[in-house]
Amino acid sequence: MGFGNCALSATQTLATSFWTGASAGFAFIAAPIVAHEANDLDLQARITGKALDKIVNAAYVAGGITIACAALQAADPAERTNDCLRALLGIGALVALERFQHDVVPKMTELQQAMGGSFKSIPEDDPNRVAYRAQHKRSTQIFGTALLLGLGQLILGAVRSRD
Repeated sequence: MGFGNCALSATQTLATSFWTGASAGFAFIAAPIVAHEANDLDLQARITGKALDKIVNAAYVAGGITIACAALQAADPAERTNDCLRALLGIGALVALERFQHDVVPKMTELQQAMGGSFKSIPEDDPNRVAYRAQHKRSTQIFGTALLLGLGQLILGAVRSRD
């Protein structure tokens, strides 16, 4: 593997590790702390929304870098399948994050505003609150899918030939 290929591998690993690490760190560390420490559900929603918006925006840049690196490395016929799969996983992750940011989160925000009050003042069976919970579940599934695709990129990068 020449210097250029090594540089592309290192760049891709760093970029993928950055956005997947930030995503996992938020999902498994920061979000549970916010949920536990902030008694105000509305505050939790605002903090979570703002943090995830920053993470997703960073992921767009880092994800674009990873896709470009994999595409450039695909010029090597010996590793083309691995490189193309890494690029496809990156594209899938970015599509999932785009859906998360531009479809699910705005619907959650709209539903929260439609409740007309604090989460605590809205009955559990309120249609907007029920719909909000469904969107929250969907957001977790979509964000989790993006994270898994990013982890798949890291695994494929790790098993790429180093010859």
